[in-house]
Amino acid sequence: SSYGFAPDARPIEGATQPTEAETLQPGGSYRSSLPRAATRYYRLELDADSNAYVSATAVPRTDDKLSLSDGLKVSVRTPDGHSCSTQTARFGASGSPHPITASGAR
Repeated sequence: SSYGFAPDARPIEGATQPTEAETLQPGGSYRSSLPRAATRYYRLELDADSNAYVSATAVPRTDDKLSLSDGLKVSVRTPDGHSCSTQTARFGASGSPHPITASGAR
């Protein structure tokens, strides 16, 4: 891929359950792998007054076969599951593997 990740991006494993998610640090850059058709969780620790912005970029392999429905969804949720924001990005009709980005905020 010609996409360049931040040189200081720290590898992180996404959890399969919210209770197992590793905490992201403010200002940090991370790199993770997302299996096809899977959900992964990452944790933000915020007090009642803090806000945060997170984004995720999906970079498929150049030989990936993509469909209209393939994409990335980022959701920021409270500990009890209420949504603060959700954004979805899709690869689209072209079927060509290219980076896409979605973000969330509170």
